[in-house]
Amino acid sequence: MRLRRRLGSIATSGTALPRSDPTACTIAWSASSGSWADRLTAIVTELGFETLLVGAPADDPVGFIRRLGEEIAPVVARARASDAG
Repeated sequence: MRLRRRLGSIATSGTALPRSDPTACTIAWSASSGSWADRLTAIVTELGFETLLVGAPADDPVGFIRRLGEEIAPVVARARASDAG
């Protein structure tokens, strides 16, 4: 519960996670959630998460994993690299 309160305060304040805090985040996939590359990039660069656990949708898990690896992950990785450098 303490972590949930901490993440809630970080989310509302717009500050990044201190490096001493856990840096993994679970993401629920929704096809109607707009640009996943933009959303995941914001979670990584603005909130400071380093690990994203993304659940694949039941209707096309293989296609989703392919898209995640080929289209979304490279965009997030480039943004994280430029943000760190």
